[in-house]
Amino acid sequence: MSLHGGHLFRGAALWAALIWSVLVSSAWAAAPSISRTFAPFELGMPIAEFLSAVPADEIGASGDDRLFSVIGLRINVTGIWCTFTQERLSRIEITFSVEYSSRTAWNEFLASATREYGTGFHLPVPGGDVEMWDDGRTTLVLERRPVTARDRAYVVTLFDDAVAIERGGRCAPKYSV
Repeated sequence: MSLHGGHLFRGAALWAALIWSVLVSSAWAAAPSISRTFAPFELGMPIAEFLSAVPADEIGASGDDRLFSVIGLRINVTGIWCTFTQERLSRIEITFSVEYSSRTAWNEFLASATREYGTGFHLPVPGGDVEMWDDGRTTLVLERRPVTARDRAYVVTLFDDAVAIERGGRCAPKYSV
């Protein structure tokens, strides 16, 4: 009887695992694609196209990475940095002003991404918060980053996952249900 019961248990466990994997892969397939654009930038665009679209200064290089700072920032933004890997835009980071971050509630700041992509992966960090979404192609990270002991600034970062995969690591976990 224990042998038969053992087979029954293993069979039920296999069915449960199969059903779970179908549900998870269905949810994965239904996960919305993360926008790869922060106008006028788009992940994957070549440096020449980027430089013709916006004024920017190259502020550093390391290996096959080049870092640019955008000139003429938008209202409420204190910095936009773009990283190019092998001549393609691989990372966009936008830092909002402390004033904007102070007058905008964190939940309000997260609301648009949560509506669009569902619940993200939450990572509490000392003095701040991080929420991440990853659709397998693009990673979106929203941060509440400490600037001083009292002040926080919101930061939005888009990563091209192909670069992270090529380098042997992911930026964030896959989108989860």
